Amino acid sequence: MATYNGTFIWKIDKVASKCYNARSILRSPQFHTSHNGYKMCVLLELNDENNRQNATMSLYFTLMKGTCDANLEWPFKHKVTFMLLNQNEDDHIADTFQPNLTSATFQRPVSEMNIATGCPSFTNLMLQLGDVRYIQNDEMFLKIIVDISDLTE
Repeated sequence: MATYNGTFIWKIDKVASKCYNARSILRSPQFHTSHNGYKMCVLLELNDENNRQNATMSLYFTLMKGTCDANLEWPFKHKVTFMLLNQNEDDHIADTFQPNLTSATFQRPVSEMNIATGCPSFTNLMLQLGDVRYIQNDEMFLKIIVDISDLTE
């Protein structure tokens, strides 16, 4: 379900089976900064590179073509934070990046999605698989926060 406040919590189920595929790329549902705001999604790459000890979780942010793009300020300049949520306490794994304003990634989309960018080695996935803080009942939760504190509707 789409959200309209720049924050999205993505529930990923069947984590173990997705992790043991040679390479899994999942696309989140779309979310927005507001009803008339930026449209975006996240790509999650689970990649074991044939070495389970070095399996990584990569997260990528991408802007999507939206109906109100003509009314938005470009390039997109808002800080993005990825979080792997600890399901037991507030000890989350997080990484934040500031957009490169000269990159095509943050310009107004001309196709369905811009080129994605983000955190190619967000965390070592195998460290998390056995850790019930982050994966419980074969489910994990990712939280994506786009800092929209300076936006007005």
